[in-house]
Amino acid sequence: MLLPPEQYRALPAMERFRAFLPPAADLSAWFPPPGNQGSQPSCTACATTYALRSYYENRREGGATSSYTPMSPAFVYNQMAEPRGACSGGIAIPLALRLLESKGAPPLEEFSYSDNRRVRVVNLGAAP
Repeated sequence: MLLPPEQYRALPAMERFRAFLPPAADLSAWFPPPGNQGSQPSCTACATTYALRSYYENRREGGATSSYTPMSPAFVYNQMAEPRGACSGGIAIPLALRLLESKGAPPLEEFSYSDNRRVRVVNLGAAP
């Protein structure tokens, strides 16, 4: 889901400085294997939680492919999707990142993912 234009314009601008980047880098050892979100419209939760939060946790803990712990996209999706029915409009990435910043996410083994099951975990009311 795209942010409304006024919210996008309000995001802080970052200077484009890339002189410190190497010509190539392989970070795949810290990412979980690609998954399949199935029929659930949880692409933002999968990208921000399963991929990025897993990467962050694995780097922070020093894990690599043999010992990584994937984080649960269901945790984020279930808290941010509309209370009734599928999340037809999607979830904005900044909102998902804000939820991850404030609450984190449990490992996938503790909060499993199923594309045909949704349980509302916490009533957040308005978006975080």
